[in-house]
Amino acid sequence: MAVSKKNPPAPKKPNLETRKGRRQFVKSSEWEAFVEKQYPGLLEIYRTNPAVAAIIRQGYVQESPAADITKDIQATDWYRGLGAGEYEYVTRTAVKDQAYLDTVAAREDLVRSNAKNEGYELTDQSIKQIAADSLKGKWDSAKIADAIGKSIVAGAPAQAGTPAKPEAAATGLQAGADAAAIRDRAKRYGLNLTDNQVEGYVQSVLKGTMSDQQVTDSFRNQAKALYPSVAAQLDAGDLETGVQAYKSIASQVLGVDSSQVDFTQDKYKALLTYKDPDNKENRLMNATEWGNYLRTLPEWKKTADAQNRYQSMIDTIDRVFGKVR
Repeated sequence: MAVSKKNPPAPKKPNLETRKGRRQFVKSSEWEAFVEKQYPGLLEIYRTNPAVAAIIRQGYVQESPAADITKDIQATDWYRGLGAGEYEYVTRTAVKDQAYLDTVAAREDLVRSNAKNEGYELTDQSIKQIAADSLKGKWDSAKIADAIGKSIVAGAPAQAGTPAKPEAAATGLQAGADAAAIRDRAKRYGLNLTDNQVEGYVQSVLKGTMSDQQVTDSFRNQAKALYPSVAAQLDAGDLETGVQAYKSIASQVLGVDSSQVDFTQDKYKALLTYKDPDNKENRLMNATEWGNYLRTLPEWKKTADAQNRYQSMIDTIDRVFGKVR
């Protein structure tokens, strides 16, 4: 006996009248109030982000499930870029998600305590702003510290014990607060600082125990101790300027951009630690010695300079001994 199969239910036809009414509603004066209620926290994003706004309108008109609307929002360039953290922040704080509010409070405490550790009191507004921005942008600890430093700089004149010329103090603090700038300046003196050393200099400047000039003097003195052969160049300026001609030679011999010649790397540091083979005294190589040294590096063998020299050697052998048949 054949078993009868029930026909699958026919797909629902869209209610065109309902959709028409919904399209009219999204153009009404009541629409934004509805968005704020239906999608807590998203109204500001709706107002400023056309892609998200279109998804919310279209999802409402087509009666799409909330999960589909969320999925479409997460597929936007905005969300894949910086929007993920912002989306989480505005939606979870809007509905007073207690677990997330605890996260926000913990972040505010972190910002407050980090500033206090440096001897500064940030305003509640600054603390809340840094905490919110760090959660929206999913910042790492280094970026949070940088934001705290910049906020301290901005409020430096209001802090107790600010020097008589706060403009000058702020300039020094701004230079010191940027860890990348400290690291870059150290490299100009042939120094490759660890993360802890960079942090130490940043905090010393923020606390006022070192001036911007004292940081530079520290780098210069360390470099003179490490590289006595360039003491004169260091007294006249930074190491980078003093060995510029050697960077040009390295660029030509190795076929690299001069910006890639970093004297904190061991292979280039040989220039600064060279000892005269006769008297064993520290000195810089001369141009010929430097060029010959660079040609001992493995990467030189892949350069056009190496190929030309090999070909020249082969041609010379051919002329003297005749070509091998």
